[in-house]
Amino acid sequence: MKYIENKEVTKDRFVTGFSVFNNEIKVKFADGGKILVQDNKVNRKKVLDRMDAQALVIAKKESELKKESLKNKKFMPVNISGVAFTAGAIALGSTINSPLSEVCIAAGVLAGVGVGYKALKTINNNKKLATATKIKFAIEQKDYLNNNVRQSKNTLNGVSRKIKKAVRKPNIDGEAIDMNVVNGLSLDELKQLKNNIEREKEFDFIYKTNVNEPEKAKEFRIK
Repeated sequence: MKYIENKEVTKDRFVTGFSVFNNEIKVKFADGGKILVQDNKVNRKKVLDRMDAQALVIAKKESELKKESLKNKKFMPVNISGVAFTAGAIALGSTINSPLSEVCIAAGVLAGVGVGYKALKTINNNKKLATATKIKFAIEQKDYLNNNVRQSKNTLNGVSRKIKKAVRKPNIDGEAIDMNVVNGLSLDELKQLKNNIEREKEFDFIYKTNVNEPEKAKEFRIK
């Protein structure tokens, strides 16, 4: 889970994720810190509860990040003009042999720095927005996905290995799609899983073990 600046959780308390190895849980924090705790249901639940709380904080930032993204789009023509001015000023300064050349080059460099800063700020904001949008979707759909992910084997068609592994071996209490799993998934992968579930519901296929005995029909289960 990527950290987005907020007033509620500091970096040294923000859990970015965890991994399990040799009966230990390695908990990772946004400031680069790590701690090892015993692997048991209580400890896993504590970490996942913290990540759920963090997810709510991140989701709230989406609207703010969207506004910033729209603002950046409005300034796009200005940025393009700035790039043109930068190139033109430096080119002009390089072709003339007078004190004015230094002024042109300096003006071009300063304009370039401004344009570069704005571009980096835009890229950074877009990354944060992508994170917030994915987390918000995960919060809204998590219960639905967990309640239906085992509907049939077709539910897992085309989804990532991480989802398939989580379904076969959920972290706690049978919840396959938790925030630690969401960490390694894209928004498109979560939407694909939701789409698979909706398609199964729409067709409402009957899964049976013997075509001659429809009354004994049963669903496929993930083993």
